[in-house]
Amino acid sequence: MLCPTVALLLWQMSKYHDPCQDPPTTLYLVSAKKGGVRYWKVGITTKNNPLERDPKHYKEIFRNEKIQWCADAESIEINVARTFFWVMFKSELEGHALAKPPAREGLSYDFPVEVPMEIFDWWLGLATESDQVPNPDYDLALNNAKYILTDCRYPNGFMTAFHFCWLQMKNGAGFDFGSFVYKNHRSLDRETLGNAFNWMYEPSSPAGARIGTLSDYREYAAHYYELVDFYIPQLQNLLRFRPEEKPVLPSRSPAAMWS
Repeated sequence: MLCPTVALLLWQMSKYHDPCQDPPTTLYLVSAKKGGVRYWKVGITTKNNPLERDPKHYKEIFRNEKIQWCADAESIEINVARTFFWVMFKSELEGHALAKPPAREGLSYDFPVEVPMEIFDWWLGLATESDQVPNPDYDLALNNAKYILTDCRYPNGFMTAFHFCWLQMKNGAGFDFGSFVYKNHRSLDRETLGNAFNWMYEPSSPAGARIGTLSDYREYAAHYYELVDFYIPQLQNLLRFRPEEKPVLPSRSPAAMWS
């Protein structure tokens, strides 16, 4: 068993420190060329100049942002890359021929630079402006971070906008606006709402119990569908981009890149 002094030291080391003792992570967008294929590339690095991350293949910097927490930078990078994938996926389904990038964090060069920049800026804005979550471990005496991005729920238990958008983009940002629950959630009973939201209070309840009042579920549904109404159109707007040329090709389904 650890002595109290060592245990306290390990506990303090596990906390978020503000300012972070490590250098900020650079979140970047560059143009790249590999194997004769040009593409746009999102990534993260601890280097100040992203071109130093891969000087052989990286050509020009278009975004270069310092993110204090590495986990936050990774979260933004993943969502930008997912959006790149879905833009290309939908384009190919419609018959567009694309020069596929040799990196899963890449976007085909068939799209102009304004496309990856708009996608990058949207996710960065969501992460840095609209979704700073209070750190449950914040302690003034420890001088650690008051806010973090990577926690998926606010203190009241509601889903954050960033986590909501993370899950939606993971699945292609589709939503059935004609669904019965969405259209009638203000008047539905507890059983119907509980089933619709997978009994969100169950994890903290006794085994097999389904707790949470009708008011709880109506409040949660209202919060969730506010996120739907506000963010689903924005996410779908990010997926509107198509190459300028559309050759006549048979429609096909590319292999999914993200699980």
